[in-house]
Amino acid sequence: MQLRLFKEDEMIRVLVEGYLRRENGQLLEAHSTVTAVIQDGFILLVDTSSKEYRNKLIDSLNNAEINAEDVDAVVLTHSHEDHTANLDLFPNAEVMMHPLEASDISYSPVHDNEEIFPGIRILHTPGHTAGSVSVFVENEHCIIAGDAVPTESNILKNLPPGINIDRDLAMASMHRILSMADCVIPGHGNLINLRV
Repeated sequence: MQLRLFKEDEMIRVLVEGYLRRENGQLLEAHSTVTAVIQDGFILLVDTSSKEYRNKLIDSLNNAEINAEDVDAVVLTHSHEDHTANLDLFPNAEVMMHPLEASDISYSPVHDNEEIFPGIRILHTPGHTAGSVSVFVENEHCIIAGDAVPTESNILKNLPPGINIDRDLAMASMHRILSMADCVIPGHGNLINLRV
């Protein structure tokens, strides 16, 4: 399989840029970012976005010449529907999620600091939910954060996710991510370079 739109040395690609819309402090719309990590012909996706973004995801997979049936694994950063709704597009993928996530999705459990593939590690980053995880791509020093860092604004304003089970835990997870990464892909946005 050729991945023409991936540069030779490019490992990480945002397939769908997520989006959040709030009005008067109320969350009105949420669609997660979908990120592909390609390594040695292995295809890992992080999150699958919302039903409303299904066609965007399909178009982006086609543009990147990724066949949905060839996706080897999907890490769900947590079980909220705006991150999981298109999981059915990937029938051959092993689904991975933290066991503290309450979900009826069938998955393989992952834990903090677990290397799921060479150079790709799970970080347990709770606060938004109990089982929130992030994916650390070590040789890129990049963390795909899910809603441990929902948007760039959370970094700029040093604020936890608006929806959280524990504010202090959420802040500790965000600070852990920022201390380790040169770049972050938030749950609802595009790649952010931290060391520019």
